[in-house]
Formats: sequence, structure tokens, C-alpha cells
Amino acid sequence: MEQPVRRRPGRRKKTPNSKQLLIAGCVIGAVALIVAACFFIFTLAGGCGGEQPTRGDLKELTVGEFVREQETMVVRTSYADVAFPYAFSDLIGVEAVNEQNAAGLTFTVTINKQTHKLYTLWFNAEAGDTAGSFDLKDGFEPVRVSVVFYPVSEELSEDDRTTFKVTQETVNDVLDYMRKDSRFKEN
Repeated sequence: MEQPVRRRPGRRKKTPNSKQLLIAGCVIGAVALIVAACFFIFTLAGGCGGEQPTRGDLKELTVGEFVREQETMVVRTSYADVAFPYAFSDLIGVEAVNEQNAAGLTFTVTINKQTHKLYTLWFNAEAGDTAGSFDLKDGFEPVRVSVVFYPVSEELSEDDRTTFKVTQETVNDVLDYMRKDSRFKEN
């Protein structure tokens, strides 16, 4: 004869009372106020008054050697080391771009013997999506780090478009590697 299954009285989930909800609401409100104040100070008001460098003040950005470190391809530059997965090292190229008030690293992919721009990681440029700031240690405030993405060419086949999009995702690896540098600060 089977025994009936007995249910043990379990602990009931505690529901938060109104005092706990009020405290949680105050904490969330305070955090939101702090975030808004920081956004205003550093974005709308132009930071804490530090002078931003101009092209004459920025040293030239150059690309140095490419070094394999385990499964990563590290690119040494005059500003910072950046890295992407070694599996893409036969496809991806990196070029320095020096403009009037900004410098950048343009990442390219070679597909069918044609080079296509994937994205540019900019230092001190107005263009692109902000990724953070970087201290070049030249006596200036940290410069803005941003990323500009380039569209996939309509001339590419569907498979080649997939290759383009997958290699374009290496921007995440580049930024992850930069986060290891204490001079990089996320916004």
C-alpha cells in the first residue's frame, strides 16, 4: 500500500512591507540622482575644467608590433595595447589614423583580397559612440574614447557579409582588453 505524500510546511516567502519598499525607493532615487549629476558634470558641463588636448598636443598614434599572447593577438601602439582573438589574425588589419584634433585605430578585414573598414577606435574625437576615457598622461584631462562602425558593403555575398559582421564584433574584445589598462575608464 502506498503512503500518501505529505507536504511539509515550508517557509513562506516574505513580502516586503511598506517601510522596506520606501527605503528601496529612496536608495534607487539617490543612485539615479548621483548618476544624473555625474552625467551633467562630465558631459554637459564639459568635465571638471581640465583642458582638452588639440592635435598639436597629442602625440602621434603609431601601430607597432603584433604579438601573439595565447589565443589573443595583441597590437602594440604608442597610446595603448589593444587585442582581438588570434583566430582572426589572418583577416584583421590595424592602421593608425592621425587627424587634426584626434587619433584613431582603424580595424579592417580582408575578404576576397579586398580590404573593408570594420570600425575605428578614436581617441579625443567627437564622432562615434562613447566607450570611455583614456589618460594619455600628457598633462591633460583623459581623452574621450569612441567607436565609429562602418556599414557592410552591399557588394559582398551573404557568407562574406557574415564574415564582416563577425569580425566587426571584435570591437568587444578590443574594449575588454583596454579595460585591463588602469588608464582606461568606462563612462
